[in-house]
Amino acid sequence: MLQAASTGRQSLTGMRRLLGVLRADDGADRAPQPALGSLKTLVDETRRTGLDVRLTETGTEQQLDAEVQTTLFRIVQESLTNVVKHAPEASTVDIVLHRGSSRVAFTVNDDGGPAPAPARAPATA
Repeated sequence: MLQAASTGRQSLTGMRRLLGVLRADDGADRAPQPALGSLKTLVDETRRTGLDVRLTETGTEQQLDAEVQTTLFRIVQESLTNVVKHAPEASTVDIVLHRGSSRVAFTVNDDGGPAPAPARAPATA
């Protein structure tokens, strides 16, 4: 029992030290994370690849946690990256972001087909 209490205290002390280091950092070295308001900039940047990217926003804007906004932004960002990399025939990308009273949904559609399959090496006997 005494060993468990001692181990618990050591763990808490270590955690407090770690939190102290994180607080001292105060985020000054970290760039702000993107939010849904940055989607228009992302769309403009993606257009520079030659794609016609259209962003449509519907519904009522609601306040979302920063983490949720960053996650949604990153998903759209990755979707656009995938279109650029894996849909070589695509010329248009439509992003629809719908904000409902209790949820946010989006779709990302392009007019390209799938990337060609990589060539397979001949089977050896």
